[in-house]
Amino acid sequence: MKKIFRIIISVLLLMSCCSNQIAKENSELYISAVPVNFNKIEMLDLGDITDLTNKEINLYSIKKVKLKNIPKIILDIDYSKGISDGMLIEEPIKGNLLIELNSIGKEQTINKKIPFLRVNENSDLKVNVNFPESIDNTIFEVVKEKKGEYIYFLLKPLFLDENTWERKVKEDIEKETNIAFYEDNLIAQYHLKERIGGKIYNRNLSKLKKATYLEGNSIENAEINIRKENGTIIKTKADEHGKWRTFVELEDNKIFMSQKYKLKNKFVRTLEVEQKLRGENND
Repeated sequence: MKKIFRIIISVLLLMSCCSNQIAKENSELYISAVPVNFNKIEMLDLGDITDLTNKEINLYSIKKVKLKNIPKIILDIDYSKGISDGMLIEEPIKGNLLIELNSIGKEQTINKKIPFLRVNENSDLKVNVNFPESIDNTIFEVVKEKKGEYIYFLLKPLFLDENTWERKVKEDIEKETNIAFYEDNLIAQYHLKERIGGKIYNRNLSKLKKATYLEGNSIENAEINIRKENGTIIKTKADEHGKWRTFVELEDNKIFMSQKYKLKNKFVRTLEVEQKLRGENND
């Protein structure tokens, strides 16, 4: 089971030099992470694009989802087996969602509705799907079905001619139970801020990933800098409660951490602290 490293940075022990200003940059990239524990997710912010593809079919149980503008989610789908990545969202959700499908199986279809989303009955959600023009003489439409206290979104196949319809309804459909569960996955979130022509643009891209998850406590809204052994530096930000979450690659054994925060209109940067990710104390 993948280890979660909890790192608490104490500012009282790491006071360092101050500077009055930060040099302006054309772009800033901050990297955060959302843990996926046995395919359970506590809270997921959906920004511009969230890519959940990994060439396997996964089912995600998500307690709460926040939508920003009209986010796009990319899901794996196997048309030939009638299965797709799925999301079970517990709390009510409101807004618009765009789904893009990534085919991982044979370019064949079966006479079966494909569920891909379940939401609370009190949700007010509009879902659009970017469909291919046709697959195996079949097109799809999004349908909603209410069962109990949930609303299900499904892909309904529409066969383009009578011969296709007759062939599909006679085919035997095998029940597919091979749903993958990866306990060591996380969702990497890349937050890019760009200054173009005096205006600030923000982009938020997320990708399902296998990596070493890091989390810690710091000064609220502090910038956390993580330098890897190869010299690469990644940045993340603490929230208003001082909580931060990010990741490094599985092969990284040691990192050096520092933080930058504002104190009395000045920016304070702390000394680096070494943190071992592998070794006797981390087995």
